[in-house]
Amino acid sequence: LTLANLRRSSVTYLLLHESYRAYSSPDLVAFLAGLIAGGIAEHVGFANSAVYDAALHGSCPAHWTAQAAIHPDMFLRPVQLARPTILHSLLKLHLWLGSIDPAYALATEHTLDKFVQLAPRDALATLLPYYLATRNVPEAKLIYGTSELARLNSIITSAAMIDSVAGDHEIANAFLTSYNLYKR
Repeated sequence: LTLANLRRSSVTYLLLHESYRAYSSPDLVAFLAGLIAGGIAEHVGFANSAVYDAALHGSCPAHWTAQAAIHPDMFLRPVQLARPTILHSLLKLHLWLGSIDPAYALATEHTLDKFVQLAPRDALATLLPYYLATRNVPEAKLIYGTSELARLNSIITSAAMIDSVAGDHEIANAFLTSYNLYKR
C-alpha cells in the first residue's frame, strides 16, 4: 500500500483481497493491528468474491471487517450478520434472481411500475436491491460502483428524491408484498 500514491495519510478500510485462508497467521494479525494502532487504517479485514458466509467470518479476529457478496436470502428476509460486513454484487444478484425466479421478476416489475414517478426507471431498478438489503440487513455497509459519473449522479439524485418522498423501506415492503403474492 502506497499512501503517497493514494494522496492520503491513512485509509478507512484496508482489506486483504481474495483471502480464503481459514486462519490468518499471527504475524499478519499483528501487522494489521499495528496499522490500526499507528493510524494508517481505521478498519482492517478481508475481501473476497465469495457469498457471505458466517463460518468464514468466524475464523478471523472478531474486530476485523469482512467484505463479501450478498447472499440471496438477504433480499427476502432479515439476516443477522456475524460481524461488521461490507456487501457487494447486489445488482448482479438481483438480476440473476429475476432471471431464474418468475415471482421475483414480476415483483420487480410491479415495484418499478408503482414507484416510477419518483425516479427514472433505470435508477430505480438499480436502487431496488439496495433498498431490499437495507431493510433486511440494516447493519451492513453496501458498495455501489460505476465508472460513469453521470450514472452515479443519477443514482444519488434518485435516491435523495426517493428518500424525501417515500423512503427505502416503503419500496422494499412493496416489493416483498408483491413477491409473496406472486410466489403463491
